[in-house]
Amino acid sequence: MAFCYVLHDGLGVVAFCDTEYPDRVAMSMLRTVLGNFQAAHGETWKGVKDDYGAKLAGLEELLREYQDPAAVDKLMKLDRQLLETKEVLHKTVEAVLARGEKLDGEGAGFTDLFLQL
Repeated sequence: MAFCYVLHDGLGVVAFCDTEYPDRVAMSMLRTVLGNFQAAHGETWKGVKDDYGAKLAGLEELLREYQDPAAVDKLMKLDRQLLETKEVLHKTVEAVLARGEKLDGEGAGFTDLFLQL
């Protein structure tokens, strides 16, 4: 999957990602890269004549951070936390129901004993 972000002045950035990579996170990364590049170089990029004429410090670290989309995207992180909470809740409910069934079974035994008295 290819993502492209181009500003009105012609400065642009492209990223190639797996098809599973979230679109919103990819575009967020591109906006961050462009913002960092503009902050570091301003308009000087217009005079650059070769591909490596204006490097961006910290780009490798930023790309490493974005390897895990859930780590950098707050919405994905929240979604993951909700999923984990849901799983814990399901396990808790199942345990309570199992314990309730066990108590119901024991309660029936007590009822039988009471009726015999």
